[in-house]
Amino acid sequence: MARQLTIVGTATITSGQTTSGWITDKRGFGHATDLVVWCPSALTAAVVVEVSHAESPSSADTKVLNIDGSDVAMGAGKAIVIPTSAFKSMRFVSAGAEGADRTFTVVAQVDMG
Repeated sequence: MARQLTIVGTATITSGQTTSGWITDKRGFGHATDLVVWCPSALTAAVVVEVSHAESPSSADTKVLNIDGSDVAMGAGKAIVIPTSAFKSMRFVSAGAEGADRTFTVVAQVDMG
């Protein structure tokens, strides 16, 4: 079976802000065999991943992604593996205002055929 890498989307926390826009996959991210977040080279504060089961999330639909009791944190200059799971939307939230634009790229590996 062939596999293909695809960029699912990018999300940016703009300078002076704490929250990125949403990256949404209408099928849900569970279709990917692997999901990796490519983090920017610098971060001003700690950044976590928020997820939702909704395509257009409200605050009531949004939860911090937690695996085995720990929030999933992003690291400056890192590629962070996120186990594929049952969510349709994800975004990035900083504990403090970012000092510059910070862009995160989400890449999925999917089985073809």
